[in-house]
Amino acid sequence: MVSETPEALLVMIPVTILLIGPGEELLFRGIIQGSLRERFGPIVAIVLASVIFAAAHVTSLTGGLESRIITVALLIVPALVFAIAYERTGNLVVPALIHGLYNATLFSLQYAAIKLGEHRPYFCSDRRHNTDNRPVIEIERQRDSTGYS
Repeated sequence: MVSETPEALLVMIPVTILLIGPGEELLFRGIIQGSLRERFGPIVAIVLASVIFAAAHVTSLTGGLESRIITVALLIVPALVFAIAYERTGNLVVPALIHGLYNATLFSLQYAAIKLGEHRPYFCSDRRHNTDNRPVIEIERQRDSTGYS
């Protein structure tokens, strides 16, 4: 699990920039979008290639069906950016670089969230415990120092 070995996310940063972004863009823009453009024109090609790109990622997602559908729907937005970048430049390097950097940003943010989560201040998520109007963080620190939890 990623939370047990968050350093794996750091390894994924160069991998996504050098392999994943270029590989997926070669397939989805170079082959799929290019073929669709020849058959239907650029606008339909951009939309269909983006939907196919997003749908293809459903197998790599975790969680319930509803959360995977939402994630796939959200993936259409960056997919459209990649597709438009390719259509406007005619150069696969551009969407490959954007894609790789986008993924690298996601991996970096996930790594930071895990690492910061290990050292975050304690906050009381249940406001019912804060009946004396002291700041919640003060209550949590006091509980930690007295052993009360």
